[in-house]
Amino acid sequence: MIKLRHVPFFSDEWLVGTATMPVADVGVYIQAVALIYSHGGEVECDELRRIVRCRKQVFEASLGRLLALGKLTLHGTRLRSERCTTTIRTCHERVLKLTDNGRKGGRPPNDINNLPKPNGSYARAKGNQELKERVLESKIQDSVAPLPRASAHEGGPSTLGSEAPARDVPEAAVPADAGAPAPTDIDPPDREQRDADEQDALTPEERAERVAILDAVLEGLRGGTPVAVHVRDPVAHRQAVTDHKRDAWLRDLHQWASGRLDGAHRMQAWEAIDCAIAAGSRDATPRHVRKHIDRLDRYRKAETSQLRGAA
Repeated sequence: MIKLRHVPFFSDEWLVGTATMPVADVGVYIQAVALIYSHGGEVECDELRRIVRCRKQVFEASLGRLLALGKLTLHGTRLRSERCTTTIRTCHERVLKLTDNGRKGGRPPNDINNLPKPNGSYARAKGNQELKERVLESKIQDSVAPLPRASAHEGGPSTLGSEAPARDVPEAAVPADAGAPAPTDIDPPDREQRDADEQDALTPEERAERVAILDAVLEGLRGGTPVAVHVRDPVAHRQAVTDHKRDAWLRDLHQWASGRLDGAHRMQAWEAIDCAIAAGSRDATPRHVRKHIDRLDRYRKAETSQLRGAA
C-alpha cells in the first residue's frame, strides 16, 4: 500500500461539521481522522485510545457520540470513516496515475525536432491592437461621411450650383385650436390626489429622508436656519430613525467581523448579529447576545482608533 504523506483538508467543511460538537469530541475526532489517514484505512479502538490523552470515561463518551452522529463507524473493534475512505481512494488513484505517467516518460520535452515550445500567437502578443484600430477608423469614417445628394425628382439640387424646379407643396391646414394650451394627461385635482396618495404611502424613514433633503436645500438657498417641519407622529419618527441607525450599525459590524475575524470567532459573531437582526430591537435581543455584540463593537472601535493613531 502506498504511504500518503498529505491529503486535502477543507477548513470550511470541517468548521461547519464540528461547529456544534463539544471540544472533547472534536479532539477525539481529529485524532481518529489523522490516524486513519496515517494507516491508510481502518484503525483499532485501542490504538486510538493510546494516542488520546484523556480519562477513559471522557474518551468512551466522546466516541459514543461520534458513532451516534455517524462521524465514525465501528466494524468489530476497528474504526473507519466514510469520508476518509473516499479521500484515501482518490489520493491512491491520483498517485497511481502520476506513477504510470512517469513510467511512460513524463511530460514531453520543451524542444521537439529542435523547435522551441510555442508561447502564444502573434495576435495575442499584440493584444488585438490592429482590430481596435480598424474599428476606430470605421467609426470615424461613419461620423464624417457626407450626406447623399438628393435627385431632381426629390426636390433637391442634382448638381452643385444648379437649382431644382420648385414643387407645388400644399400648405398645412392650421387647426382651429392652435393657440390653445396643450392638454395635460392629468388635471390639477387628479395630480393633487395622486401626490396625497404618494405621501400617505411613504414609510417614516422615507418621509424623514425627504424632509432632511428639503431642509438642506432651503438652508442653502436662504442662507439661514431651515424652517421647522411638522412631523405627523414624532414617536414613530424617532423610533424609525433609531431602527435605521441600529440596522446600519449591525451591517457595519457584520462587515467588520467578516473581514477581521476567522474560524469559530467569525461564526459566533455572525450568529449573534443574525440573532440581533431577527429580534428587531435591542430590548428584544437576548442579554448574552447583546453582551457579545457590545464586546465586538468595542474591539472594532479600539482597532479603528489604533489605526488612526498609527496614520
